Amino acid sequence: MHGHIPLELGDVRIYKLLYYMRQTGFGKNRRVYVIYERGGAKDPYQESVTVLRLAVQSLEQNIHPDELPEE
Repeated sequence: MHGHIPLELGDVRIYKLLYYMRQTGFGKNRRVYVIYERGGAKDPYQESVTVLRLAVQSLEQNIHPDELPEE
């Protein structure tokens, strides 16, 4: 059985993964896409899109996971 869970603000696990991938070269010299299967329902998965959008913005600014804002 495979369950889908929404991403939540304040949970930095996904950001840490993307951050350390970027440190090894992911997306530095070429365009990359972040793809996330959000499920069929609008809620609670709508917040997942916001979480990924904020993560990408922070990655572009090269913010270390320990220096992320509280949200």
